[in-house]
Amino acid sequence: MSLHGKVPANDDKQKAEVVTKQIVGVKSVRNLLQVVPPERAEAVEATDAAIRAALETAIHADRALPERRSSSGP
Repeated sequence: MSLHGKVPANDDKQKAEVVTKQIVGVKSVRNLLQVVPPERAEAVEATDAAIRAALETAIHADRALPERRSSSGP
């Protein structure tokens, strides 16, 4: 079984793994939970689209970079 998602503290990550291992039928646990403290949660929630838009804006604004084709693909 794999655990995915975000938790606010490492203790929560460990507790989730322990509880999951106690479920009948679970043979192993792959703990992929990310520890994201509450003060960083907003930054982590940035969507891929927002990140892409910010990156494209920065690239197009940088005059040191050569002229690029449209961001719709090569």
